[in-house]
Amino acid sequence: MFFIFIFIVSALYHGVNNWMGIYLKRIYNLTQPQISIVFIVMAISGAIGQMIGGFIADKKNRYVACLLGMIILTGATLMLFKIHMINLLILISVY
Repeated sequence: MFFIFIFIVSALYHGVNNWMGIYLKRIYNLTQPQISIVFIVMAISGAIGQMIGGFIADKKNRYVACLLGMIILTGATLMLFKIHMINLLILISVY
């Protein structure tokens, strides 16, 4: 069962990373250097997040680290949705 989970997560991760550059170009009209900066920021924040998550897991426990990660991920996802909705409302108001 664990290997199925790893396979699914790996497929989603690599699928999103292969597709994200095209998405950022087509939807947000970013240039190649801007897309590169997005990927660099994601990689650096991921590395820092792993270190912070490991520190929290060592000091508290894995449950607290997972819970905090899920809360942060939920907040980030809601912020992306809010930004997308604001852009959508701006487009609707312009036209």
